[in-house]
Amino acid sequence: MAYQHPNVLNFTPPSLYSPSPARPAPRHFDVTWNPDDEMMECPASLCQLWCPTMDKMRAHFHSRHYEQGLSFNGDTRSYEKCELCMKYIQPKNEARHQRTVLCRKGNERRQKRARITAALLPAPTFYIDETPLERVPKFRYLGRILSQDDHDLSACVRNIQRAKAKWAAISKVLKREGASKKFYLVIVSTVLLYGSDTWVVTRRMEELLTSFHSRCLRHITKRFIRCTDSEHDIWVTPSMTGVLEEAALLNLRPAMCYVLARRTGMLGYATTRLIYQRCRATTRLSRPRATFSNQLLPL
Repeated sequence: MAYQHPNVLNFTPPSLYSPSPARPAPRHFDVTWNPDDEMMECPASLCQLWCPTMDKMRAHFHSRHYEQGLSFNGDTRSYEKCELCMKYIQPKNEARHQRTVLCRKGNERRQKRARITAALLPAPTFYIDETPLERVPKFRYLGRILSQDDHDLSACVRNIQRAKAKWAAISKVLKREGASKKFYLVIVSTVLLYGSDTWVVTRRMEELLTSFHSRCLRHITKRFIRCTDSEHDIWVTPSMTGVLEEAALLNLRPAMCYVLARRTGMLGYATTRLIYQRCRATTRLSRPRATFSNQLLPL
């Protein structure tokens, strides 16, 4: 690449332990321990935990401040950090400790935290002739919002905003003509759920879709939230259960039913493709992540 693009300067990825206002550099705390004291406060900033013994404090640092150093009364040799799980142990017990389940789980937790930290670090900046290239965290592709974190929340929010605008523009006219149900089904199939075939639906996304769906069902069934006594500010909120029961008579189902129906139709086509069979036959190199094909939708 260096020969093909000589104007692109080399860059160095940011270090996991580079000091920054959001992520300070690791520190070493030397605590003065007095046997007459009943409790000892954690020396880390913004941590208000109190521990009764030195072992409890070491265990606390292992679980909460595993990057920080800890010693008591200036003694830094009696206990050292395990290279795998970062727990303070006596050097003579290191080989036996590293064979324990505690060390294995601690190592897995440490690696997971390191991956999360690396994902939250600012991305490197690329330059061409000392001109920094603008980084785009989100962009639109074929009408769908793609984000750098590979989440579908941005696409879901944009679809809801577009569906709200279309519903607000024409719903009042359609209600007088009795055609609001058909128009809403068109919105659901073309605007609100555009691209939802491959969404990994999170709880937040489900709440947003259900909220918009419920609001539209109230307008269709004419069971609005209304003020019955403006003088005393009394409002009546019809039960959503009754709204859903009446909407079921109109063949309107919950929002997640439409997501599942679109997903099922797409999977029926995708499983017949040759590339799908080749992917299924390959060897997995990492842990499986949540995808639209293996996610269970609560209905």
